[in-house]
Amino acid sequence: MKRSFILSLFLILAAAAVYSQTSQPSTTSPQTSPILSTLTAAFDRGDVNTKLQVMQRAAAQPADQMAPLYSHALDYVVDNAPDVKTNDTLYQIALTDVRGLAKAGDKSVLSQLWHLFLSVNDNTLRIAILDAVGELGKGDAQTVVNLNAWIQDTALSSQGGARPDQQVILSAVQNLAKIADSTSYPVFLHVILAQVSDTITAAAAKGLQGLSGDAAAASVDAMRHLDPAQWSYAAQYLLSSDQLDDATKSKFAAGVLGLAVDFKSSSAEQQLTLRNVRAILVRYLTQHPTPEAANPLVKNFNLTVQEFDTGRTTRDRLLESIAALGASGSDQAAARLSDYLNLLNTYTENDRSYDTQVVLAVINNLKTLGKQVAYQPLFYATLLKYPQRVLQAAQDALSALQK
Repeated sequence: MKRSFILSLFLILAAAAVYSQTSQPSTTSPQTSPILSTLTAAFDRGDVNTKLQVMQRAAAQPADQMAPLYSHALDYVVDNAPDVKTNDTLYQIALTDVRGLAKAGDKSVLSQLWHLFLSVNDNTLRIAILDAVGELGKGDAQTVVNLNAWIQDTALSSQGGARPDQQVILSAVQNLAKIADSTSYPVFLHVILAQVSDTITAAAAKGLQGLSGDAAAASVDAMRHLDPAQWSYAAQYLLSSDQLDDATKSKFAAGVLGLAVDFKSSSAEQQLTLRNVRAILVRYLTQHPTPEAANPLVKNFNLTVQEFDTGRTTRDRLLESIAALGASGSDQAAARLSDYLNLLNTYTENDRSYDTQVVLAVINNLKTLGKQVAYQPLFYATLLKYPQRVLQAAQDALSALQK
């Protein structure tokens, strides 16, 4: 019976092929291809072996013409997904169908493809599905959401000690890079930080590079999606990356510094982590100043003063925060350092202890800034009982302002 059916199928297909070559296309409305109709009918009537032969025959036809059959077959595969692992013929149908869908260009199957991806475990089939998703998914918001979530969850599981299939992760990252949606920036960064493998890290870095838009804003937004414990490594990675220019890195550093100074935490460990992150960013912004950094640098200075006064940070960190304000060239920085010098002058006037290095740093950076707002506190400093080197520094800064 099976042999007779297959022979009949062959004759029908042959007749359909002849018909398709001799018949004239309609000028009024599109008609279903005889081959497509015949193959679809045979797929529905035949057993699993016949279905496979139908799919193999369809693979020899132009993919776009077979799109309805591929979509129809996908529904069958999804309905029978639990059996794909144990039925080799069904597995071959699924693989042939998915590869055909990747060539056919029909985006309507994306939801079903993703459902199939989540329903099977075979890595070859999953990679074929991801390749199809990569071909069809550009511009489809839900596909991007699905891939982003799956990759990020997988990266997280690898950090927790799980051992996900690295071939499948690599394919997912590569196909997400092919789609190149800007919302994937945090995901690529997360994969880089997870350090699953050098190959996957390189694929994620390439994915980052292929995204368009404001890289600085995207980088800052990506940091919001990370635990603060990861900020230090992420900042070091991005600030040393050759994929971002200096201007973009400076804007990124300013943005993340803004996040760090505004982040509230009662955890001593997390506070220490944030201080270390701020130090990295402050050092970078001292060497690569940008106007966007003025406000976060002032906030960082305010926090650092409090931390220094309560013994939670070092003098070096305070000196670095002062130097960053001086390098910024901003009016806001000059006003804040002038206020601070007024406070230090008050301490000296009232015989309260002060740190000479800190006073010198403030005066020298006010000189560097060269803003007239500093004139009064600098002048007053020359009248107080500071050490001679402080008095000389204040006088030099005043002289510079008067030129």
